[in-house]
Amino acid sequence: MNFRQRLKYWRYVLFREWKTAGLFLFLALLFYGIFQVQSNGVWSAQENPQQLVYGKVLSIRTETRDEDATQPTFIVWANLGEEQDIMFSTKKLSAMNCKLGDRIQIIILTSDSNRKWYRLGSQDCRTETN
Repeated sequence: MNFRQRLKYWRYVLFREWKTAGLFLFLALLFYGIFQVQSNGVWSAQENPQQLVYGKVLSIRTETRDEDATQPTFIVWANLGEEQDIMFSTKKLSAMNCKLGDRIQIIILTSDSNRKWYRLGSQDCRTETN
């Protein structure tokens, strides 16, 4: 097999492989796009927006009725404006050395039915200084 025939052979093999890989990539992206679009035609990323707000540690308490009474429960509050406040309790701040009045990031996840879930953003508390 001379050089020209070898070149034709490898060009055929590579073109065939690239064509096959391109077809699979196209199909994968097509199916990904179809499954991402909801029944009303809106992308799911737009239906589940994330909002980042800052909250304050309002109170720290240790509940005696809890099995894990060594970890304090932190009450976190955030003002979202327009009289929309959120308040929730968490035990995850004890490892972050949070104190009363510290500022913490809160990520708000909204579902399709306007239910909200709250998640802590950064892994540290920030003490506000006036």
